[in-house]
Amino acid sequence: MEQRIVLQEKTKFIYFIKENDISFYLMIPNNQKLSIVLNIIDNINDEQVKTLESIPNHAMIIPVLSYELLESVLKNQAEDFNRLDSICSKMINFSHKTLTYNHLQVDSSVFLVENQKYTMFNTWFIRKYGGRVSLIKQNNTTSSEINRENASPVIKGNPQTNEQEKKINEPNLSEITQDSSQKDLGFVSYVLLGVVAAVASLIFLYFII
Repeated sequence: MEQRIVLQEKTKFIYFIKENDISFYLMIPNNQKLSIVLNIIDNINDEQVKTLESIPNHAMIIPVLSYELLESVLKNQAEDFNRLDSICSKMINFSHKTLTYNHLQVDSSVFLVENQKYTMFNTWFIRKYGGRVSLIKQNNTTSSEINRENASPVIKGNPQTNEQEKKINEPNLSEITQDSSQKDLGFVSYVLLGVVAAVASLIFLYFII
């Protein structure tokens, strides 16, 4: 597993995460209550992701996807849509577990940034999950317009951990916190992400139907 900090600011952190067959950026704004938003962008890299405007109260997942996969999705075939859906679902669940593990309150709604290039996939993705995913209009450089209508839970609750598991899996590490005086975003350690990845790999991905 690979994890590194791409950007560290007072208002947000950006991490690059690579775990098995998925790679993505995770942008976390300095908020205690968050929803998850998926933003599919072509040819994303460290420099480009730094220019993205964060969405208040939203942790943004920006997948790193191969050119071949993105091109195949444009063919609008169900097989290719399902491949992308599987990858995105893993990212969403991994991010949800990482954020909640760090004591952030994560809303169960999931949002998808509108991208006209992938309109067919967007429509298919939203229909597949029966209104549990809502569309966001975001130009990726300025503030966003969010439509929360009909947003409903995608992930049922938070994973439960008994006291014995906590002693084994919960390291003594820095957490994502919002200090009342400094208002600075805390640090998700590399070890923590490794632990969460190990735990996440053992849990059934509810999001994949």
